[in-house]
Amino acid sequence: MGWIIKNETGEVLCRGSAHRPFVCFSALMAEALPIREALSKAKDLNLRSITILGLMQVLVNASAFRAGSE
Repeated sequence: MGWIIKNETGEVLCRGSAHRPFVCFSALMAEALPIREALSKAKDLNLRSITILGLMQVLVNASAFRAGSE
């Protein structure tokens, strides 16, 4: 699992990855875990605006909706 945070010009601000055997029971979970990690890091960096790109658009849309409601 991995994620990358870039600024608006495409410069990499930070990246992360993790190996978690037997954690992902579905493709949805496999996509959700790195999004959660990236959102946590974005919060630590005090980023006010983010764009999430992912393979599973349903999960990306749900993440954006939830982030906007907090």
